[in-house]
Amino acid sequence: MKRGGLLVLGILAVATLATLVTGSMARSSNRLEVAGAPLGPAVLSWPSINPSAVSTSWYCALAPAAAAGGAESVVVINPSHYRERFQIGAVVGRAMRSYQIGPYSSATFPRPRSGGVSILSKGAVVAEVALSNGNQVAPCTGSLAGDWLAGGLGTHLGRVAVVQVYNPFPKQAIVDIAGLTATGTVSLPRAQGLIIPPGGTATVKANAIVPGETGAALQVNTKAGRVAVSELAGVNSNGVHGLTYEPGQAAPAAASSFLYIATAGLSSLHIDLANPSSAAEQVNLVVRGYRRGASHEAVLQRKRSGLRVAVPAGATVEVDLTAQATQRSALAVSVGLSARQGIYAWASIEERSGNATLFHSALPQVLRSSTWVVQCANPDSALLPLSFSAGVPNGPVKVRRLSAASAGRAPVFATSLVAPGVISVPSLPSGFSLYRVSAPKPIFVSANTTGSCLSLPVATG
Repeated sequence: MKRGGLLVLGILAVATLATLVTGSMARSSNRLEVAGAPLGPAVLSWPSINPSAVSTSWYCALAPAAAAGGAESVVVINPSHYRERFQIGAVVGRAMRSYQIGPYSSATFPRPRSGGVSILSKGAVVAEVALSNGNQVAPCTGSLAGDWLAGGLGTHLGRVAVVQVYNPFPKQAIVDIAGLTATGTVSLPRAQGLIIPPGGTATVKANAIVPGETGAALQVNTKAGRVAVSELAGVNSNGVHGLTYEPGQAAPAAASSFLYIATAGLSSLHIDLANPSSAAEQVNLVVRGYRRGASHEAVLQRKRSGLRVAVPAGATVEVDLTAQATQRSALAVSVGLSARQGIYAWASIEERSGNATLFHSALPQVLRSSTWVVQCANPDSALLPLSFSAGVPNGPVKVRRLSAASAGRAPVFATSLVAPGVISVPSLPSGFSLYRVSAPKPIFVSANTTGSCLSLPVATG
């Protein structure tokens, strides 16, 4: 499932300011740029790092190993130059084990039997889920919400989708599950009033609620308690195979972007849209292509193509962009989305690799920040390409590789780009790699769509 260690930095215009804190308490007013409205408390569910937080919380909902087709593990990362302490356990405040983690390092824990893990820290640690097959990593959620959406789910032609609901607290949670399809909302009595015990998880098979669908979604509505949600989608049929893990989404985005989707070998690109609200939504999609540049690996072109899609209330729409993407560029494209009230979106991608076709999915970027932490699980190249998908804002974007040996004082690689483009910085050919990206103004940063790298915005202010 891995195409290489491609990181994508997207630099876009400044939008509405909103305070976003990862964890329960903050001692300063740290800010991130949020692309679009409505915001509300649910925006806290978008993963981010807040170095000034008094406490940091991460919640990881892991699907059963049998459903995953391989082992899952939880990885705790320390992106700071201080040694940090953290606690880990299935139930917050109950029998949690304490650990320490050194600067710019990681610690891996196997999937627990309960399927859910909470990580609490007084430092700015990060928690992610890693799949053993495909070198894929995805963030856990940094906050909890009452309503969640897991989408881009295929339940046709040998495809399987599982949604995991985790209750990290000492009291039971109660949730209702509904399906969203192209023809509307599906509610089944057996998916209502599901009781999740303290520290427990509920595994919901999308194939049992919305069978034979493409681009479907499951809506999780919490009646009691608060939960974390994730989705696991896989396919192994007719020469297509792959497995992808994503956290659930707790808020729609009025503006978002898939910054870099490779078109070399692309056989299918679908943008799956979901609208659980009671009113129809108009969504604008804009596709721009990359081309090879003389002094850089790629340059984002100004020419664009767009389309407007109506998404009915309580329904999903699958938009096929395969032809547009491959015609727009032989290298890669970016896809921007905007909607007046907000929309949920996922990208489902299939690409040819030898005699096989590989499947993976991606979430759009919603948050902007002037500082990012990028972590790669297993880059396969000595050079790590970084792509800027819009103009450089009033100065260079700087990239620093972090390690305990360098104590954060590794060389800085600064771009001199005045137009969208790609640079390459040194990276390890294998193993754990950690980077800090900084810019004069808030930007988007997106890791490669195959999921071997993870990028998180840092709240600064």
